[in-house]
Amino acid sequence: MRAILALLVVWGMATPTFAYHGAGLPLELGGGARALGMGGAFLAVADDEWATLSNPAGLSGLRRWGFTGTHARQFGAVSVTTLGVAGPWLGVLLTVVDSGLIEPDLSYVALGGVAAAGIPVWGGLSVGVRGRAVRNVAPGDAAGWAVDGALLWRGPVVVALLWEALWAEPIGGSGSHSEPWPQRLALGAALPLPLPRPVSGQVAASVEGLGTGPLSVRGGGELWLQGLGLRAGLSPGTFSYGLSVRLGGLQLDWATVLHGILGPTYRGTVTIRFQ
Repeated sequence: MRAILALLVVWGMATPTFAYHGAGLPLELGGGARALGMGGAFLAVADDEWATLSNPAGLSGLRRWGFTGTHARQFGAVSVTTLGVAGPWLGVLLTVVDSGLIEPDLSYVALGGVAAAGIPVWGGLSVGVRGRAVRNVAPGDAAGWAVDGALLWRGPVVVALLWEALWAEPIGGSGSHSEPWPQRLALGAALPLPLPRPVSGQVAASVEGLGTGPLSVRGGGELWLQGLGLRAGLSPGTFSYGLSVRLGGLQLDWATVLHGILGPTYRGTVTIRFQ
């Protein structure tokens, strides 16, 4: 059973016809547990170290540096590990996706990296730029990169835009078997909830694939009671939920994703923030 699940995941990540995600899928798999618990609707939230991956413009709002790491068994079959560091205006993440040995001569291994920057420009408006790179190590060796742009406006409603693959080099180059980076637009919004203190919360939604399709709609929300957070979200074919515990500069996040066909995904994230 594990071999079948791993083969499905490898096919989805390594086959050029899986064009919806394309070359960036290994990085998409490497997101943090907080965003995952909100159904991936993190584009307009982007208020922690994982803005590096979700919306680089959000890095403009960070006030201190933090180190973060996450690990998951995707669909119970593939190991995904991400480590990163981010602070005011800058962030870097590294991801490793490893299926282990599926068959005697078959495995899937991919390395991904993200470097991002976000700066405030006027009022609540920030702009960001993100560079992504992926190298497929097995079953074949190939690499490619993409540069993305982003906007974030923090008002009564937070509004965000991400334009992926403004410039890009497909994995495998320009050959017939290259894996493209889809050039697509995503729009997101987040609304803080009017809750009595010390409770706080927000709801968020995003639409991905604008202009290129197929469209993907995500939605989620979270509630915080001082250092305890609870969240849930929906994305195509999945339901997710999670929790967080924050103790000073230490934050622990956990998420569970229930898939309609494949097995559940469990993800834990540890973040340490420095004064």
